[in-house]
Parts: sequence; C-alpha cells; structure tokens
Amino acid sequence: MKPKLADAGIENTVENKYMTFTTTLTANTLKIMVSLEDEKKAFEIIDAWLQKSDNI
Repeated sequence: MKPKLADAGIENTVENKYMTFTTTLTANTLKIMVSLEDEKKAFEIIDAWLQKSDNI
C-alpha cells in the first residue's frame, strides 16, 4: 500500500510495533500514517484496493 499511496503523491510512513501485552510472539500492529490533508484520498485508494477480489 505504501507505494500505491506514494504513486498518488501522498507522503506516508509505516509504523510497525510489537504488541507487548499479548502472549503471541508474532503479534504486531502495522499502521500507515498520512497527513490529515491526504486522509480522504488515502482512504479512497485503500478502499479501491480492498474492493478488488484478487486482494482478499
């Protein structure tokens, strides 16, 4: 998703954190951060990607 947003001119960063309060070693949270000004367009791009059946 990061490259798709960048291709649309939306600057973004990825935040990947280990969830220390769980007992599962693979529990992580992953967030894509965009500016508030780009939020609506970013959601449109993400929603369009999720609507494609081959991404599920």
